[in-house]
Amino acid sequence: MKKNVVNVILFIMVVLLIMPHGAIQTEAAGNDIGVSMTASPSQSIVVKPVDSNAQARIDMKMTPFGKYDQLARKPVDVVFIFDTSGSMNESGNRPQKFQSAKDAMYKALDYFKQNAGPNDRFAFIPFNTTVDTNNVVQLTKKSDATFSMIRSKVSNVYALGGTNYRDPMELAQQMLNGSANDKNIIFMTDGHLTASNEIVEYESKCVKYRWGGCEEREYDYSKPIKEAVHFYENGVFVQYNNSNGYYLSGIYDENNNFRLANNKSARLSLIQYIKDRAKKTAQQIGSNQTKMYSIGFGNNQTELDQGYLEELSSVTGAYASRASEGNVDKIFLDIAESISKQKLDAEVTIDLAKFGGKVTVAEGANAAVDGTKVTMRKSFEYEYLQNAPAPVDLTLPLEFSAVGTYTFDNINLTYKRPDGSTASVTIPSVTIQVAAEAPPAINGSMVLKGESEANPVNNLIKQAGAKTNYFSAEYSLRPNGLSNSTVRGTLNNIKLIQPLPDGISLDDESASNVQVRPSANGGKEAVITLNQTISYANGAFTPASFTASLKLKADWALNNVTMPQARVEYQDTRFNQTYSSSIPSASERITSKVRLDDGNNYYYDGYANGTIKKVEKSTGKTVAETTFPNDYGLLPKPVKDIVFTGADKKAITITYSDNTTATLYFTADIGLTGVTSKNMIANGSTVYENVDAKLSQLVAGEGVRYEYRISTQEGVAWKISEWISLGKDQSVPLTTLGTNKIEVRSFGGFSLSSEEIVSKQVTIQKKAERIEIWSTGDNPQKIDQISVAEGSAVEFEVKVFPEDATDPSWKVDVTSGGEFAGAQKKSDKKEEMIGTVFGVKEGASEFTVTSNSNPGAKITIPVTVTSDFVQLEGVAFDQAKYTNKQNELVDNLLDITPSDATEPDVTNVEAATDGVVTITEDANGDWYIESDESGKGYTDVTATVTQEQPDGSTVTKQATAVFETGSDNGGESADSIDGRW
Repeated sequence: MKKNVVNVILFIMVVLLIMPHGAIQTEAAGNDIGVSMTASPSQSIVVKPVDSNAQARIDMKMTPFGKYDQLARKPVDVVFIFDTSGSMNESGNRPQKFQSAKDAMYKALDYFKQNAGPNDRFAFIPFNTTVDTNNVVQLTKKSDATFSMIRSKVSNVYALGGTNYRDPMELAQQMLNGSANDKNIIFMTDGHLTASNEIVEYESKCVKYRWGGCEEREYDYSKPIKEAVHFYENGVFVQYNNSNGYYLSGIYDENNNFRLANNKSARLSLIQYIKDRAKKTAQQIGSNQTKMYSIGFGNNQTELDQGYLEELSSVTGAYASRASEGNVDKIFLDIAESISKQKLDAEVTIDLAKFGGKVTVAEGANAAVDGTKVTMRKSFEYEYLQNAPAPVDLTLPLEFSAVGTYTFDNINLTYKRPDGSTASVTIPSVTIQVAAEAPPAINGSMVLKGESEANPVNNLIKQAGAKTNYFSAEYSLRPNGLSNSTVRGTLNNIKLIQPLPDGISLDDESASNVQVRPSANGGKEAVITLNQTISYANGAFTPASFTASLKLKADWALNNVTMPQARVEYQDTRFNQTYSSSIPSASERITSKVRLDDGNNYYYDGYANGTIKKVEKSTGKTVAETTFPNDYGLLPKPVKDIVFTGADKKAITITYSDNTTATLYFTADIGLTGVTSKNMIANGSTVYENVDAKLSQLVAGEGVRYEYRISTQEGVAWKISEWISLGKDQSVPLTTLGTNKIEVRSFGGFSLSSEEIVSKQVTIQKKAERIEIWSTGDNPQKIDQISVAEGSAVEFEVKVFPEDATDPSWKVDVTSGGEFAGAQKKSDKKEEMIGTVFGVKEGASEFTVTSNSNPGAKITIPVTVTSDFVQLEGVAFDQAKYTNKQNELVDNLLDITPSDATEPDVTNVEAATDGVVTITEDANGDWYIESDESGKGYTDVTATVTQEQPDGSTVTKQATAVFETGSDNGGESADSIDGRW
């Protein structure tokens, strides 16, 4: 028998329940990067109900480690799959919805155009009921023409028809097959899978031959190999064969099982069948090392099967995001940035073959199932030089059809680093006991919700005065697992324990029954004590379900952070023990940023990788962005806070999650350095050397350029240069004598405006290099020493070289022997060039003359102090006695020893007896003596002679002689007196 190929289409128009969405995304690290993993049962023992399967999970915690220090990444392929079904504009009622999706595509294209590498490739696949082949753009290398072509095709498409997932996914897979690039799909849809286009093959035989070939065939429609149908709202299925339509009430699936379609249950079964087929395509995409990022788009979330999109993306190692008209552009850009990052791809495999069909994967698991082999994939994103991300929890839901002990001893972890190297780890075994009798479990789900629609958990904003970084974790809890209807008991003392990731803390207004405590791994966890008691009897729980919630906030910028699994602890009165069971992580991912509002036109947003963006409020356009590595001092760390550095708002201070800080400047600054001294020079200084000016403060951002100009003062006028381009590391020499002013301005990046000019000023003077000392007088000579007599002074002249030094002023200091000599400028005038050395006392001294403008220019002159002083040794009258002296100068009567003693001075003359002689001192200090005319006799006269010493002290000497006066009558005559000697 031969086979024939017939093309048919299946439409499915239904509304399914919405499930939470999310993804687990983490970073990886350095050249020694990797990921470790632990696995444990959600509950060590579970009950097998009589009429259904037992349910349990294997919980896995994946912990990346290391840092990644490479910026270069592999080339990427990106295929955009874009939904153009009628619901994209709500059948024409909301054209702005479709336009917002197009605008988001344009922004993603702009991002890749700016950031793509030369070997990156891009493609575009629009779809509705089928692929819109007229507007497909094949995978093409990055170029302006490539992005222009895709933009044109996006502009061309219109909203019409159903929603067919599988065809565009298969076309994308065909495009990417064989590529050595990192392969990525961005899949955007706004609704349920409503159409499937299949290739149908039927067995046939030739019933009429002609000219050696088959002219007519007979088809056996009871033996389809593949089947495809349209599904309409009225539930009628149509099968096509060579354009001949046959109405059917059901369909054969690929295993030749006939599916009725005459009731709702059968229709839903058929829908699940089509969804399973699409998931298998996603599994093939994942096994081809391709990641598919899904975007569930629409304000009416009831139209989305977000949980199913999460399944499709998870099996490829990527994630799904929920988007609305207000944030679809952000979601596109987030995914674009994810694709551009370095990644570590992890894969966990478990083979269930050993259990002989008793263990199966539960429906809705985020796992790829191929026969008995189960694969779970997770991609970890690496931020440049950032610490390894927080651990990520995965869960594999399983069903058990029989009582028994199940040991999973073939759990394997394999991961591939960004450089292509791989590693494999066998995970220790996990055992789950399924018993006919066991305590009930408390299972449930976790959902994360932002405080408002504008700020879902993937768009939290930490901003002063707002609570836009607040969110809640909401838990829906359900007791289950009764072996039969006869068991009775109570579950009480229920606590929900939620580990908190770094950067997440409790809302300040959390309920009183919530506390935070340290966790076993060194982190922190919130504990909710629930005032809830669950009773069970007659095969039912009362209540059948209950809820709990946590109010939380993001403390710093986070990127795709998942809330760890929670656990519920409780006591069962029937078993009188405490048990616990885990609650899977929420599918929503927490992404937050830190925002500073400048009060005018811009926001400054800080991100988890340390990036700062300047965003225009009116348009949302990023007008400046930082990168790593950079030369303006910012760090690759999560941003915790942003504030203006000063009231002038010309810089912002960034605080990181570890409380370190950095400053981002909006204006440049200049540093001045002495060419010779290498010292930093303050603005407005006067220096005696040439100066180099260089940028000391860079404006943050990419593409910043700088200009400078120099102004010099000529008298009272200024000479101003043109603006000249300035390199980041360029030095500008300032060499003009006098005042030099340099101004700098910046353009681009975070620059405020070209009118923001920073200036520095310095006055350059010619430095004194050398000093000489010269003698004064008619024949001046250069001298290298000075001799000065004690008590006298000698002048000297200071000569400063070069002779045109700007500041020739100097100072003089006695640097040795200050007790022997002194030195000083002749006057305090700055231009004074004459100095004086004066001798104090005999000895050796020296003085140093130093330039005021250059301390290194100085000269030291030795000084010798000589002395002419003759010491007074003694004094005596030249006679022993004197008779009848007539007005005699006492100095003339004295003998000085030695005779050349320096300046002896008669300071006193005194007679021992009155009435014999008369002693007087004139106005000049001279002493006179003469006989007293009215008396007679004799007396001792003492003369005192003093000499002032060089040190200021006084030496005193005395001499004594007899003076007599004679008389003609009475008494003793002068002769007789004289005769006594």
